[in-house]
Amino acid sequence: MNTELSILFVPLSINLKSGSFRIWINDYNNYFNKIGVNSKIIEYPKLTHNDIKSADIVILGKSVGAHLNDAF
Repeated sequence: MNTELSILFVPLSINLKSGSFRIWINDYNNYFNKIGVNSKIIEYPKLTHNDIKSADIVILGKSVGAHLNDAF
């Protein structure tokens, strides 16, 4: 597996009680890390421009895209 690939998940918030967060973000993040892919989760309010630039793939959570125009 290519360990140089990096994936960044960006949800509005981290909530394991939310099924969509737990399955689509948390579980995939854990899976990618287990197979050797550098993957992490950063909540939108804590996201920096450098976080985005350093990731090969950025996966946005629901409604995050609408906020990015305001941030960057």
